[in-house]
Amino acid sequence: MSHKPNEGVKAAAVIFDSDLVKLLNSDDIRIPTNFVGVRRVRPHKLLEEKRNSNTVRNENTVFTVKVANGIGRRMTKQEKKKEKQKMKQKQKEDRKRHRQEQMDSPTSIPSNLKTPSIYSSTTNSRYFQVALNNTALEQELAELRGERNGLPPVLLSPAMAIHAETILWPSSGSGHIEHKLQFTYDHEMSKKWAELLKETMRPAEATREKDNKIRPMPYQLTPEPWTRLRQNMGQQKLESNRDAQHFSSRWDLMPSKCKSTRMICRQPTETDLIASLVFEYLFMESKYYVSCGAKFGCDFLIYDGPREERHAFAGLRILKAKEGQLPIQSAFSLSGFVRCLNTAGKFALLATVVRDEKCENPLYRLAFVDIALEKVLTAPTHKKRARTQKRRDVAKNLAKL
Repeated sequence: MSHKPNEGVKAAAVIFDSDLVKLLNSDDIRIPTNFVGVRRVRPHKLLEEKRNSNTVRNENTVFTVKVANGIGRRMTKQEKKKEKQKMKQKQKEDRKRHRQEQMDSPTSIPSNLKTPSIYSSTTNSRYFQVALNNTALEQELAELRGERNGLPPVLLSPAMAIHAETILWPSSGSGHIEHKLQFTYDHEMSKKWAELLKETMRPAEATREKDNKIRPMPYQLTPEPWTRLRQNMGQQKLESNRDAQHFSSRWDLMPSKCKSTRMICRQPTETDLIASLVFEYLFMESKYYVSCGAKFGCDFLIYDGPREERHAFAGLRILKAKEGQLPIQSAFSLSGFVRCLNTAGKFALLATVVRDEKCENPLYRLAFVDIALEKVLTAPTHKKRARTQKRRDVAKNLAKL
C-alpha cells in the first residue's frame, strides 16, 4: 500500500497485493475496489471472425440485376435479401475451407524453436517438440496453484484508505486523527436541509413554468430525508477509530505482509475527514458495500450486496458545510446530478457533516438527503402513456444476471 501503518493514513492508497485486494472485497471490509489503469483485452480469433461475418458486403458491393435488354436495375427487397443470404453462406464455406486447409497442411515451425525430431509412440510418424518457455511455464503452474490471480493494482480514496487501515492494522493505534471523533446521524438536520434545498429550487421551477415556449416540466425534484432502501441506521453517537481486533486474525493468515512506500502528493484536507466520517458511518450502521462513484459524478456508489452480484442502488455526493451552514447547490447542478443517476437506475443522495461546537467534546452531525425524481402526472407526456407511478422502482433490477 502507499502508506505505513505506523504513520497513519491521510492519503489515497495503491494496493498491489492480490490477497489484500480480495480481502478488501470480502463481506468483512466491504470495499469494492477500482483497478488502476486500463488493461487491453485482445479478442479471440474466432470472435473476430464472427464479428466480420456479420458484414456480408463491402462498400463497393452493388445490388443490381440485368434484365433482358442488358440494362441493369436495382434489386427488389426480396432479391436483395436472397443475395445477402448467398453471400453470407459463401463466406461461411470459405472460412470452413480455409480452416480445413490449415489442418491438412504440414505445420511450419521456426528454426529457432525446433528440437531434434522424435518418433511417436503410437504411430510411425515423426514430430518436433517445441522448446518450452520457462516464464510461460511458471505462470501456468502459478495459475494452477491459485497463486496468480491476474488482479491489477487497485486504488483507494483517502476515506477508503482510512477505513481499511482501521480494520487491517487495529494495533497500530494511529487512526486517521490524533484522537477519537464522535459523530451521529441527525434526522432533524436532514429534514431541515431537504426543505432548504426545495426552497432554493422554487425560483427556477417558477421561471420554467412561465415560459410558454418550452414544454411543461415532465419531472420535478423532491428533496427529503433518506428513507428509500435504507437499512436501520440509528442516531446514536458513534466513535471513529473503533476497536476492530476481530479482523486482525484474517490479516495474520495472509501469506505475506505487504511492503509499503509513502509518497505525499498533497496535504490532507477537511474534505477527506468529512468523507471518511460518512464512509465510516455507512460501514458501522449498515451492511452496505461502498465503492468509488467517480464514474457517475458522485463520491460513493452504494450497493446492498457484493458488486459481482448486485448493481449500485444509489450514488452519494458529499457537500462541504461552510461555517456551520448547510451547503446549497443550484437547481441546475442538482437536476443534472439526479437525471444522470436516474437514467442509470439509481437514486441520488446528498450528504454533509456539520461540527456541533455546543457539545463539550466536538460532535460531528451527519445529514443525508434523497433527491427524488418524481413524474408530473399532469404533463402531456405522461398522460399519453397513462403511467401513474410517480417514482422509478430502483429495487427491481439490482441483481446482475
